[in-house]
Amino acid sequence: MYSSRSSGGESDTMDDTVLKISRKELSDIISDAIQKALHVYNVTVREPLTEQIDKMEAEIMTLSNDKDELSKKTESMEKTVAEMDAKCQELERQIQNNAKWANSNEQYSRRGCIRIFGLPTKPDENCKREVLSLITTKLGIQGITEENILAAHRLAPPGTAGDRPPGIIVRFARREDKDRVIKQRFKLKGSRIVVKEDLTRLNQQLLNRVLAHPGIASAWSTNGKILGKSIHGGRTLKFLPFDDIGKMVHTQGMQIPRPAAPASVTAPVLATASTAPVSATTPTTPTAPVSVAASTAPVSVAASTTTETVTVDTAASTAAPSTSTTTTVTTAPAAGDSNNAVNRG
Repeated sequence: MYSSRSSGGESDTMDDTVLKISRKELSDIISDAIQKALHVYNVTVREPLTEQIDKMEAEIMTLSNDKDELSKKTESMEKTVAEMDAKCQELERQIQNNAKWANSNEQYSRRGCIRIFGLPTKPDENCKREVLSLITTKLGIQGITEENILAAHRLAPPGTAGDRPPGIIVRFARREDKDRVIKQRFKLKGSRIVVKEDLTRLNQQLLNRVLAHPGIASAWSTNGKILGKSIHGGRTLKFLPFDDIGKMVHTQGMQIPRPAAPASVTAPVLATASTAPVSATTPTTPTAPVSVAASTAPVSVAASTTTETVTVDTAASTAAPSTSTTTTVTTAPAAGDSNNAVNRG
């Protein structure tokens, strides 16, 4: 019995020891497994991920630096483009000014020239004689001879302008003769012959642009200058090459309405009639003439009021009493009239 009990107690102690050892080993196994798992995580996940994050941060920093550099380059390029644009605008303005000066000089050199369109062609024609015949017979101008015409020739060979005869360009020796022809060209109205000034290419293009603009009622040339009238009326407009026709029509061609005249103030009239018996022998009181002096000096409407009393006695027959009528007229000075006064003679 004793031995049996002793054996049983030792068995329990051994079981406890094995249990304790098993728990410790389990804890070590779990801890070791966790450490291995962490090591695997660090090696396979965390370190590569951290490395990738660091790499991405470096790339982001590089991109940010590149962006800043690109922003600086963009600002520099925008500044350069603005400067170049300003220079281009200045050069364009200078080119236009030079073109205007050249056009003006060229037009001045053509001041003695005209162009005639619609004059029929003739075999072996002499353009000077044809032009001189037109001037004397159609326009009725005398005193111009062939010596006064320096040159006259067709603008193109006959037959090259279709059914219409080519125009003729004429250069006069004296500008006065050219001006006389231009002034009398209205006599050709209704015929197929047209006389025009010899315009430069730039001025002719300008005249065509002005005529084609919907805001222009009429356009013409005088001494090489392009003039026109707006559909709104107003003053005559002068156009130069490169002008903005629409802007000129809007800003200068609008007819400015005149201010309306100030309304006159009607003076109130107060009439009072009274009848009183008067002796038949009472003489008739003559009516004093009334004169009104007007002045253009302005004055306030609230000026003093002048009251006039005009008494008219009408003599009746001896059988009936006369009637006396008293009329009171109150006159207020009108607005804008400083010396509206009533003077009696």
